[in-house]
Amino acid sequence: MIYHKLISKRLEDLAILELKEGAKIDLDGQSYQGYLPLPILSSRLVNLVQKDLDQIPIAYFVEGMVYYISLGQDDKYKDTYFDFIKSASKDAKGFVFKAALEYMADENFLDGVIYLNFLVEKDLADGKILFSLGQGLENLDISILSDQEKNAYAIELMNIYERVLNQDPDFSLAYYKLAYIYRDFGQFLKAKLVIEKFLKLDKNDFRLQEARILLEDIQSDINKEEAALDLEVGAYDQALKKLLEVNLEKRDDYYFYQLSLAYYYLGLYEDSLAAIKKAIEIEDSKIYRNQVAISYQQLGRPDLAKKEIEEAIDSFGPDYFLNYNLASIFYQEGHKEAALGNFEIAYEIDPNPDLAQIIDQLKNS
Repeated sequence: MIYHKLISKRLEDLAILELKEGAKIDLDGQSYQGYLPLPILSSRLVNLVQKDLDQIPIAYFVEGMVYYISLGQDDKYKDTYFDFIKSASKDAKGFVFKAALEYMADENFLDGVIYLNFLVEKDLADGKILFSLGQGLENLDISILSDQEKNAYAIELMNIYERVLNQDPDFSLAYYKLAYIYRDFGQFLKAKLVIEKFLKLDKNDFRLQEARILLEDIQSDINKEEAALDLEVGAYDQALKKLLEVNLEKRDDYYFYQLSLAYYYLGLYEDSLAAIKKAIEIEDSKIYRNQVAISYQQLGRPDLAKKEIEEAIDSFGPDYFLNYNLASIFYQEGHKEAALGNFEIAYEIDPNPDLAQIIDQLKNS
């Protein structure tokens, strides 16, 4: 887990006192004796003037053991420490969760997360605890993380809120949190689904209004994502309808590419050509240039299609689809050698048996 990198820096504050052979600590009828390393925060030791072990508050050792287990130290003493914590607190889960919430209330999110992670490590985390962990992680300073780690960190946060819902499908605030995370990851359909679920569950008017505003704000992105799925399954009328409802400010180059595809598969080639040219005005791409070419072909202008492809190859270099389509045009015009040359270039980029068969037939014709 990436967030372990953030909390592990607290290891620097973890010291060890030793319960020597023959010494013991009595706690609620249980006696701990023999050699036992006792973890304690160094910041506690600064304020201690006592030299005798039995004069140090038990709470300090409990605290140190929570840190020890949470920060993933060796397993040798973890069971003993956990028994110690249970003896000292009666209700280990409640005790640690309460302490975590107190830390977070004081905006000490790092220590709060350490306590919550203890509950995760001991498999004691329910939906409320996981949600609190997510809140704590949202407030940690992640500036030391690389961009790749920050992305992984966000995924961890998303997974934590999803685990909340696995345990409690009616935990409305988890849907609320996930809506924003899904939006930031560009998963607009998932964002829509969790917002709709949140609107049915939550009772807070302010949050409900925020969720409605978010849903309205991402509606165009939802339309684009749904349109892409419609294009994949051949529902071109539905795709076109959704694309035409996209707000003007959300119409980027990929939007116009999708729009061009919808028009193309509906046989509206003039509209397809106009749409893909708008895409190129925003961002040039060999994929977009190829779409221009095939639109020209459908309009009965192979000359313009060939010119477009040749210019695209000059700009972007050889490409399977560009060279394949150029070869097809040359073949239709009766220029077999030129067709063969471009088919062979396409084959070098993506060898496949169908194209190999075409090349063999041309060579033998």
